[in-house]
Amino acid sequence: MVTLRERPAGGSGAGEGSGSGSGTEQLEERMRELISAEVTRSILAQTPVIFGTVKEGILEILDEKLRAFHTEMMALMGACTLTFREFRACGAPDYHGARDPVASSRWLADVANAFRASKCPEGDKVRFASGLLKDRARDWWEEIGHALGDDAALDAMTWSDFSAKFRAEFSPIIEVQQLAREFQDLTQTTETVAGITAKFRERALLVPQYVADEEMKKARYHEILRDDIREFVSRSSGKTLEDMISWAREREIDLEQIRKRKPDEVQVAMGSGKRPNGSDSRSRDHQDRSRCGKCGRAHGGACRSGSGGESGCFKCGRTGHFSRDCTVTAAQGPDLICFRCNQRGHKKA
Repeated sequence: MVTLRERPAGGSGAGEGSGSGSGTEQLEERMRELISAEVTRSILAQTPVIFGTVKEGILEILDEKLRAFHTEMMALMGACTLTFREFRACGAPDYHGARDPVASSRWLADVANAFRASKCPEGDKVRFASGLLKDRARDWWEEIGHALGDDAALDAMTWSDFSAKFRAEFSPIIEVQQLAREFQDLTQTTETVAGITAKFRERALLVPQYVADEEMKKARYHEILRDDIREFVSRSSGKTLEDMISWAREREIDLEQIRKRKPDEVQVAMGSGKRPNGSDSRSRDHQDRSRCGKCGRAHGGACRSGSGGESGCFKCGRTGHFSRDCTVTAAQGPDLICFRCNQRGHKKA
């Protein structure tokens, strides 16, 4: 701490008093500079803390405002009512009462998707879903209402209860078991990859052990494919069932292109002058004839060879001379006898 000396009341001289006053002013100026620097340094050191405190306060205020806004918006949304037309516009289809496990499962899935898309309140789900029932399905719902006794009981039914009753009526256990057996025996024959995949998927949904097990579905799908497709589809390399389906479709396209190229290759071969194997009818005709045991030649009909011309002339068919001595000319064509078939009217050398 700096102690300032007081100026004397009566100075001993003007020079001495003037020097003392000048030193005091310099000391005070120095003190002001030191104090200003210290205050500035303290403010700068505390600035981050100050700004951090202000920031936290502002964020807390904003959080409170946002929470209040969210609460207000949720209250407004809850106050808005969902109409049946808006619900149907989200893709909810009608159901006409088919006792089919696949069709009923698809309808329940479509309705569930419409619930999510429309943000349907839990208390309105059964009311909206029952409005989609037509024909025989509507008759079944009327019977449920009569069994429960009043509309209040229907309104109190949950979506889970509705789904259980719906499956029991339109997805009979005997039908489910039949589709499960078809799934186990499913094999691709004349179906396309897309066709057999659709059958596989719709039946797999009804076999509980295959619903959530990807590896079991991959193994079963690999088994149902035709041999010429299955050998190109690797079950171990595909990470998902979708990979195997894509490979099967690619192989199917390759096979289709190979089948289309084969007729073109046959036409090109015929156009180049190559004769298909077995197309020589004369060779086949010669092979079909049995070899004669008398003359050793292959011909049909009676053998006309013999000694002394007793069997007749090969040229005219008359007996008593050989063909070298025959006098029949070409003008007597109808009397000519074919050497190959022994028929009259033509001649084969």
